Amino acid sequence: MKRRIEESLPRELREYGEVKSGVGSIRDIEFVTQFLQLQNAEEHPEILGTNTLRSLAALAAAGCLGLRSIASFKRIPAAASD
Repeated sequence: MKRRIEESLPRELREYGEVKSGVGSIRDIEFVTQFLQLQNAEEHPEILGTNTLRSLAALAAAGCLGLRSIASFKRIPAAASD
């Protein structure tokens, strides 16, 4: 599904980046967050939530994210949390 969305973007947006739908976009972060929640929720129910940044923090606290990922997400501005 994600690949189809990216393929539907105009070529110039795919090459230069598109904040919402392109490669490395907020949609990618949300997708990975939801995937990790589904993968780990049975063992760590505290990771479930609807706010992406809070969910990422919970995933990190539960040990479901690597240290490099955690460092990358900490650079996301707080305003992006809603």
